[in-house]
Amino acid sequence: MKTLSCILLTVLFTVSANAQGWRLNTVSAQTGKTPLSDGIDISATVSDSSGNSMLLDFSPVQGEMLFFHSVIKNLSFGPTVGFFKNVAWIAPVASADFFDGHFTLLVWIGWSFGNPELGNTSPKLRFCFNYEQATVNVGSYDFYYALLGYQKFLPENIFGINKSFSLTDHFAAYGGVGYMEQAEEFLWSSGIKYSF
Repeated sequence: MKTLSCILLTVLFTVSANAQGWRLNTVSAQTGKTPLSDGIDISATVSDSSGNSMLLDFSPVQGEMLFFHSVIKNLSFGPTVGFFKNVAWIAPVASADFFDGHFTLLVWIGWSFGNPELGNTSPKLRFCFNYEQATVNVGSYDFYYALLGYQKFLPENIFGINKSFSLTDHFAAYGGVGYMEQAEEFLWSSGIKYSF
């Protein structure tokens, strides 16, 4: 039921954004275990003529909306909101790309209204996560390194590679593998994306 609700919210969000001068760019669905998701994941991206963009992303245990305001040509910054295990969080995010998108950086730090691991909520903010990622793009391959911090757990070093495959003018498939050093756990993902 949560997955169906997430799909409906994604559709409503994209239709509403499209009606207000935003352009729907992509809709995607994936499964697997990545640094930031586990299981079925549905997302959509929209942008406006000023270079601003939004991402709406839902899975059974988390949902998030990221807003990226284009500060200068290759640098974006914005607020993000979401929930994880039914606990709300807020987080600023910044991204930068260099060399025509062949090298990108993402910095994301969030605070939650409670403890997701205990399932309790609170009006007081507490540190929840930090996520920094550097990605090198070579053709249809993305090679990345990420540093993930979550509450008081030890920081996690993550290494991975993603590959995209063009199926038609609008449809693409993608997949990836990775490794979490601290957890000694392999990651994988596969999905499809429709570009408008």
